[in-house]
Amino acid sequence: MLAVVNRDSVGARALSKPLVLALVPEVYADGDPAELTRFADVDALKAHVLGLFAPTRFALTLRGDDRRRGRLRRAEAMRWLQFLAERTRRGDTWDPIAWWRFSSFAPLPTRLVAGILAVVVTVASFGFGMSIFLDAVGVPTEPAWWIGCLIGLGAGLALGGACVRNPPPGPSETQFEVNRDHLMAAVRSGLPLFLFVAVLGLVFLDLATSLLFAFAFAFPISLLYAVIAPDPAPIATHPDLLLRRDLRVGYVFGVGYAIPAFIVGYVVSGILWLSIVVTLATALAGGLYYGIQWVLAFRHRRAGAAAFVHLGLVVLFLAPRGLPWRVMAFLREAHRVGVLRREPGGTYRFRHSDLAAAIAGWRPAPVAGVPRARLESDRAEAGPDAER
Repeated sequence: MLAVVNRDSVGARALSKPLVLALVPEVYADGDPAELTRFADVDALKAHVLGLFAPTRFALTLRGDDRRRGRLRRAEAMRWLQFLAERTRRGDTWDPIAWWRFSSFAPLPTRLVAGILAVVVTVASFGFGMSIFLDAVGVPTEPAWWIGCLIGLGAGLALGGACVRNPPPGPSETQFEVNRDHLMAAVRSGLPLFLFVAVLGLVFLDLATSLLFAFAFAFPISLLYAVIAPDPAPIATHPDLLLRRDLRVGYVFGVGYAIPAFIVGYVVSGILWLSIVVTLATALAGGLYYGIQWVLAFRHRRAGAAAFVHLGLVVLFLAPRGLPWRVMAFLREAHRVGVLRREPGGTYRFRHSDLAAAIAGWRPAPVAGVPRARLESDRAEAGPDAER
């Protein structure tokens, strides 16, 4: 295919550059590279090939279930790739593309919303939980509710402040094992909770009942931290696997907090719907956030929303501006077509810095320069039922 290029032309000399030489067969898979001989300047030829590569990796139109697979039309894909190139650029280099750092693209709104949600679920958990507890010892329901809400507001503001103040954490994974470190994490997480519930119970109850309630709350959570410890530096593998592991940490801790909340809530109140509300609020607080128990158990500053929460929030904020709703599927697609490469550490990176620079400077107009045969091939593949 490249034989049609005059070997004495500046275009042929430019093709000796490894990157451009590698990209030309892909750009002109359905076209004639002879047009490269019209370039009288090496840099202009290089810019032409680099500018065409990424757009030609994506179809002009979509067919059937392409969008459900995370594929985007050419203009949409290029807009998002350009967004990534601009946000990860550091001078003449580009940072790795890590999904758990996406909230840095919209840091203020994601942290604020994470903080607001933290206050809501904490107030709900404490408000309903304390109303159950205080009502059982004779405090009228309405004052009990307000007392619980005030306590929850203090805890919620502390957690919400951590969401706004602390940078998003990296992904975690669960480690099912019992060792000295895990046992110490269980003690550090369970003992403060046990003392808090016991002291609170002594205000209204006898010593034996207070200790029983304190044990019912603290033991299941301590057991959870003893056998399932989230690793702050998980083994980096596939980006999607890191996300699934981070979600699993949320599921496990959500369930771990929900079980004692439901058992104690239902035993004390006997009201099913109220126990369910307390359980849901407690599960959300335990599964979506790293709270005071997390900090006490693992002794590192990590209070705030989990990594997958930050990813979900930034997608909600940026999807209307071009970020794909199924962002992980799109990253896989960009890797499949050769624009991104997957790296150790569970991240992606642009295939080459020159390609990233071309994408960062992309404008819709150059797409018209895509080889004619390539455009015709796209239209033929799309067919009459293509999504417009």
